[in-house]
Amino acid sequence: MLFNNLSIPSNSHHGAIHEVKKGALRLAQIILGASHLTQVAIPAVLSPPTESDQLAVATWKNQLRAMIQNQAHILCSLLNECYGLEVIHPQGAIYAIVKIYVDMFDDSIADDVTFMSLLLEEENIVVLPGQAFGMTSDSFRDSNCHVFRVVFCAPEFVIRSAAERISLFCLRHRRIGK
Repeated sequence: MLFNNLSIPSNSHHGAIHEVKKGALRLAQIILGASHLTQVAIPAVLSPPTESDQLAVATWKNQLRAMIQNQAHILCSLLNECYGLEVIHPQGAIYAIVKIYVDMFDDSIADDVTFMSLLLEEENIVVLPGQAFGMTSDSFRDSNCHVFRVVFCAPEFVIRSAAERISLFCLRHRRIGK
């Protein structure tokens, strides 16, 4: 099994690395795919026959859209203020791409993978390094620029807490003299 041989610390500052590994193992063993029943039901749920139900679905969609836009705005605003980071604002996704200027950080952060690994170990924050989906420093004009992806579909209090911990992490790893 892929996750059984992972070389990760036995625990993190917040005591959750072991739980993350167990969760990743559980996720790796799930067959993902929508059931036939779900695929048949979704159009009926989202396009109900009565006018009052159509209005309720439209209201729900508008509220959901507003909530996601608000969460995106909060996360992007907070991360844009973090030392050494710059957000590429989302345009229709539930995640943001964040540039990491590694030359602004100490030598423990060499790229997006080391940034992600230390962030997980020290702050119990999970982000996806850009290398996981083919974005490397070659993708940008600046060879010191790497990226990570972070979702903003969590509740607002979780987004604010995560952004604060990312900010503290960035400050803690700031290259001295910059």
